[in-house]
Amino acid sequence: MNDDDRDSRAEIAPAVVQATAYCGAPAGLSAMTVVQEVFDELDAGAEAP
Repeated sequence: MNDDDRDSRAEIAPAVVQATAYCGAPAGLSAMTVVQEVFDELDAGAEAP
């Protein structure tokens, strides 16, 4: 993972929090769940040989 990926990840969570204000808490929580799943998959792929 390079520094650009880390910067992008740091920007995603606040963007989802902002969207939650417009979309509502249930949608925001669902979005954060999806974001976490994607990050987990990317991390698992980065660790694979």
